[in-house]
Amino acid sequence: MLFIVITSCVAQINDNESSYHYFPPLYDQVKIIETSDTIHFGLETDMYNQIESSSLFIQGSSRYVSFYDETSLSLGIFNFDSQRLSKRIYLQDIFPGKSFYKLSAYMINFDSILISNKSKIYLIDSSGKIKKVIKTGLSNLFQFDNTTPPVIANNKLYASVRMSVRETSLKKIKNWRILYEYDLVDNSGTLKYMLPRYYGKAYYGRRLMQQYYCLNRKGHFVISFAADSLAYETNLLDYNNSYFAKSKYQDGAIPPIKKDDLLNDQGYKQSVLRDAYGPIYYDSYKNRYLRIFKRKLTVKDFELKKTIREQSIIVMNHKFQIVGENLISGGIDANSLMIDEKGNIFARVKTGDEYAIHLVRLDERQIDQSNQLVKQ
Repeated sequence: MLFIVITSCVAQINDNESSYHYFPPLYDQVKIIETSDTIHFGLETDMYNQIESSSLFIQGSSRYVSFYDETSLSLGIFNFDSQRLSKRIYLQDIFPGKSFYKLSAYMINFDSILISNKSKIYLIDSSGKIKKVIKTGLSNLFQFDNTTPPVIANNKLYASVRMSVRETSLKKIKNWRILYEYDLVDNSGTLKYMLPRYYGKAYYGRRLMQQYYCLNRKGHFVISFAADSLAYETNLLDYNNSYFAKSKYQDGAIPPIKKDDLLNDQGYKQSVLRDAYGPIYYDSYKNRYLRIFKRKLTVKDFELKKTIREQSIIVMNHKFQIVGENLISGGIDANSLMIDEKGNIFARVKTGDEYAIHLVRLDERQIDQSNQLVKQ
């Protein structure tokens, strides 16, 4: 087992400055629809439906899907096509006697599973062998899930940093960085990529400061921030573009939150009373992006505890031009999207079912001149 202690430094590039690009949006060219195709994965008696992350991957000639169950602290790995359970990985067996805090797990394949616990990152395989331990030396915690997956590319590991900065400290927010880059060759770590500049000028609260990202075929990170209509593409070095990616359902600007509301534990209420952007996903087969948007609640709906928000999917082509947007069911877990090697989109539904995990297939349809859907 290899333990690595590193001294982290903070990147000094001014990465909240971007080159803005605008392409006229075409909201009605394509539409993402919910099909009748569903897949069901039965849960064992000690498996639970509190799934923090899931991943779809190919190993050999078979397709697999993994689900990290944060209640049992285990990964359940299923053959995707037969829906049969192939393997369980219990993290408490791999780390006996360890205390866990804000544990995250994400499976890239059978050879590479990333675990974060406290300030450490572990690389393990499906046999439970610990291949590497990274002691980051940071006070930061990390988050691995579908919306901020760990990335291994060009001998570097990238991990999303959990938002832990005090949401009422603009000084600290100005200096916050969202990614941790670890060099697998020289064993050094660096914090990367600042929040857009306006976050350091007004209060938005941690929910509206949430970041999401994916990696495109150029190896660039594509980032979505909750209170920002722009999407950002960066190589974390010298390339940082921003693109018009605004929802047609956005109702005016997304206003900041009063500092007193944050101090008086009203941050959640105030955040859901505002429009917000969610995860952004990359479809490598069709070279396109899917961005989630959530419409704000009314005060009346919030008081009546009607907290399921209307949500839409924005479709952008390889140039980041919007080519479609439509509302989708509130029953679709928009944080759970997975896209396979042929561009098929899957998402969790019926998330309250304690006995099975259910996925529905989403499909893209062209819209013709008479506003009718055309099957691809």
